[in-house]
Order: sequence, then C-alpha cells, then structure tokens
Amino acid sequence: MKGVQITSFMLTIISVFILVSGSGNSQKWLAQDFTLTDTDGNTFTLSDHRGKVVLIDFFATSSPPCWMLHEEFKSLREDFGEEELVIISISLGTDTNEVLREYKSMTGANWTFARDTEDLAISYTVSHLPTIVVIDTNGYIHTVFDDFVDSTELASDIQDARTGYEPPQANWALLLGVLVILAVVVTVIYLVFTKGERGS
Repeated sequence: MKGVQITSFMLTIISVFILVSGSGNSQKWLAQDFTLTDTDGNTFTLSDHRGKVVLIDFFATSSPPCWMLHEEFKSLREDFGEEELVIISISLGTDTNEVLREYKSMTGANWTFARDTEDLAISYTVSHLPTIVVIDTNGYIHTVFDDFVDSTELASDIQDARTGYEPPQANWALLLGVLVILAVVVTVIYLVFTKGERGS
C-alpha cells in the first residue's frame, strides 16, 4: 500500500512539472478579440490588424482629459503611418454614432471611432477614462495606461511594441530527461517498498 501511495505522489509531481514547464513564466496576455462597427458603418475585427501595433483608446466625449489625449494622438499619426499603427477610439459613454461623427469632425481626428457594443469595458477591466491599451504586433497586451499620457511616452511605447512578444517555449529535451529520471526513481521506490512488504 505504501508503495502505491508513493507512486501516486511521484506521478502527481510529474504532472505538476509538465504543467509548469508548458506554461512558462509569461507576463503577457493575448488581447481579447472583438468585432465592432465604426461610426461610418464599417465592421472591423481587432485580430485583422495582427502585424501592426494597435492603440485602443477607451474614452467618452464628455471627458476633458480625453480631448487632450486626442490632441496627442494627432502627433502620433504624424510619427506613425496607418501601416505601422492602428488607433481605435471606443466610446464608453452614452455617445451616439452621430455625436461621435460630429466629435471626430470637430477635432480633426483621422482614426477609427466606435461605440462599445461588446462590453469591452468589462473585458479590458476599464475603471478610469481615458484608458489606453497598447497591443503589440503579435496581438499581446504590451502596456495599459489608465490616465492621460503624452505623445512622446506613447511613441516610445509603440516603438517597443513593434517587437511582438513571443511566449517562451518548453525545453522538451530537458523535460524528457527529467521524466525519465523520475520514472526510474518511482520504479526503484516501488520495488523497494514491495520487497519490504513481502519480507514482512
């Protein structure tokens, strides 16, 4: 019985080791995909922009800090073309498409505006406006800013995000070697305890 208990214990250790080795120590998360319709009636999906840095701006037209932030976005657009950077402003307020179109025209914004029709405020845990989410070229969340940030800091962050995050891969050769060693140890312990039980 003791041998069986030890064997079960060792197998549990092996299983935990496999899970840990496979998961790595990633600090990045894939951005949740979504599909929205912009103020011009065009449908777009976040994952369609894979290969580009995406800046998601959660805002409301009633928020003065958001107005200031959009002035910074104009500078970003001068530094990064549409093939490098996608800017998406998503309204979390009561703004209608008409209000957003008027706001976009009034401010001279030349990027995508849409309403949050998929509860993205919950998915992206937005608790403050403005909130800016920078997504790298591989679709991982690179940085989250939960307050006003100027174009200089954003530009530096966008440059970093152009190198997409690559999740660590498990070292399968090392894993296999450890599993073989553990299997041998389990077998030896099992045989020793089995022999002891027979001797008694």
